Amino acid sequence: MVVRKSRLVLLILLSVVVAFKILHQPVIGSYDFHETYNLSWGTVKADTIVKKTVIPEVVLKISSKVTPITKNRTAKAVVVHFKAFSKDGKTLWEYDSITPYLWKTIDDVIFRKSGFAEPLIMVSNTSSYLFIVEVHSAPREVPFVRRWVGEDWVYVFGERGLVKKLSLGKNPWPKRNVFISSAGNYTILGFEQPQGDGSPAYGRVLIFNGSEVIFDKTFPYDPNCLCYVIPGWGRINEEGYSTFGLYTGTGIYNGTFTYKKG
Repeated sequence: MVVRKSRLVLLILLSVVVAFKILHQPVIGSYDFHETYNLSWGTVKADTIVKKTVIPEVVLKISSKVTPITKNRTAKAVVVHFKAFSKDGKTLWEYDSITPYLWKTIDDVIFRKSGFAEPLIMVSNTSSYLFIVEVHSAPREVPFVRRWVGEDWVYVFGERGLVKKLSLGKNPWPKRNVFISSAGNYTILGFEQPQGDGSPAYGRVLIFNGSEVIFDKTFPYDPNCLCYVIPGWGRINEEGYSTFGLYTGTGIYNGTFTYKKG
């Protein structure tokens, strides 16, 4: 009888410990996002929430060479939760953004650094479509950890949910100078992809008419001319006339692409 009571007490104590760990588990991520987007068919509300989910973890063993260990881990993480409503208030669809990811370095003398990297979440909308851009970041200490995380994406949502998902590429180095802007039925999206030494590798600009891509151009880096490198801005009007920054000029798209120097 005494043994049974001891086991019961032990089980209760273990349950309390487990519950305490769950309740006090650190939250991965810290950004804040609260927006409402009005479309012709209804509204989309975006808010940061904390949810228990599976997140990526990258452990780098650094000695004579870098050995990555990638795995998934269940944790409480911050995500941006999108919820779409019709004009009469009915829920149409829901979507959760990508999570931050965990990273850790271990070298031969067990020197450790660790942390988490939050994604860049950018949103824009036309009258009929919501665009969500998700770009992975990287820590300053080991920016090349980006190599072992997934692709960057742009999602296009309509009244019935996801309409299109386009890859923005996977690269060892995180993208920079990302921009997105909409007017009327048109949307312009652009970014610069750097190399490991910080110099540009290429820039890329996409223009959408509704959910359809009508312009997709990559601007390769030329060490003799910074003509086609993206410094991070773009504008578009309701007729689809687009201008976007290039370090030594301006890109213009109005059915055809032209470059204006200066």
